[in-house]
This record gives sequence, structure tokens and C-alpha cells, in this order.
Amino acid sequence: FKNHAFIVSEADGHGLQVFDLTKLRTATSNQVFKADARITDFGNAHNIAINEDTGFAYVIGAQLFDGGPIFIDINEPKSPKVVGGYEADSYTHDAQIVTYQGPDTDYVGREIFIGSNSVGGENNQVVFVDVTDKKNPVKISTFTYSNGVYTHQAWLTEDQRYLIMGDEQDEIMRGIKTHSRLIAVSNLDAPVLHVDYFGPTAAIDHNGYVKGKTYYIANYTSGMRSVDIS
Repeated sequence: FKNHAFIVSEADGHGLQVFDLTKLRTATSNQVFKADARITDFGNAHNIAINEDTGFAYVIGAQLFDGGPIFIDINEPKSPKVVGGYEADSYTHDAQIVTYQGPDTDYVGREIFIGSNSVGGENNQVVFVDVTDKKNPVKISTFTYSNGVYTHQAWLTEDQRYLIMGDEQDEIMRGIKTHSRLIAVSNLDAPVLHVDYFGPTAAIDHNGYVKGKTYYIANYTSGMRSVDIS
């Protein structure tokens, strides 16, 4: 974001590091760089996601806010500031945050957090939260599904009508082929399962992303596949 890298780690005490990537333009030899800024409000974290539209980073899987998202203002990259968080739904493993422009007119223009969550020992949930007001995030809805093992990651189609979600362990624990769940989210207040997609192998799915009419899905043991979602 703004030519800066924002880095978290599961190493103890790491916090958030910010590095100005423009320094690399004049580098002509091997050298060790220092972070340009650092936040130590938390130690280890699992992941970070950024909404470039609003200039906010969302650190997830940290000890603050019970593993839920930490809201960090990065509009001035070298002066990041923690401005809030959301802990009502416990640990978030991965997330996508968008400035919503989809079909649900109730939320157009709002900043929506979509978290792949583990709540109270149940690892089969996706949560939708309106995070426009960082001091007062509002839960919109929860999507739960059957035969889940560990909700891992989800990504919207570009028209924001569907969310494609992967469970990291259902293949190995349920004895099924690579399983992607397509969730209809035209009504954010009531997301519902639209269709199940099964790949050609039993490889565990990890991360998937949408570009245009194609879903790109990385798998543990069968490489990357592109799926036509038109």
C-alpha cells in the first residue's frame, strides 16, 4: 500500500513492521534494511489484509481482540495507528475487506469485513461485519455449513454476488475431493449455500482468488488450478 510493505509474523513479539519499498530502487548491493515503522500493540499474528480504498489494514489471528481483526490506519504508512478491533466472533484465520459495491443496496459504499472464523470451537463459519465505523463495528450475519472441519479462506466474485470458500481439512478428514463452497451473498443479511464444487483430485485446497470469470485455487499437492466460474 502506497509503496510500503506491511509485515506480520507468527514469531513471538514481532508486531507489525512497515518497510518503504522505494529504498530498493537505488540498492546496488546486498544489504540489511531496518523497518521504517513498527507497531508492538500485539506480538504474533497469523495474517494481514489491506483495503486499499480506505487505507486500513486488518491484522488477524493476534492476541488482541481474541484473535479477531485489529483495525490499523495506514494512510500515513510510516505512522500506523491502531484505532479499534472486533472480537465478538473470536479467531479469524483469513479475511477479505471490500468497499461494498454489490447488489445489496443496504450496504453499498460501506466497508465490509468477511472473515473465515473459528468461533467457540466451531470451525465452520464465515462472518460478515460492517467495519465502516472503526469504533463501532456491526455484525451483519454469519454463514455456517455442514461437514466442516476448518474454515480457511474465502473470496468474492468481482460482481460481489458470490463468495467462494475453502475448508482446509475437509478433504482429508471427510475423504472427499477438493471442495469449494459457492455462497450466494446478494443479501448480506442472509448468505446461503448456492452450489458445491468438487475438483478432480482429493488435494487439500488452500487459498483461492477471483480475477474476472476465473477462480484461481492453490492446492497442497496438485499445484494451482484455474476454474471457469462464468
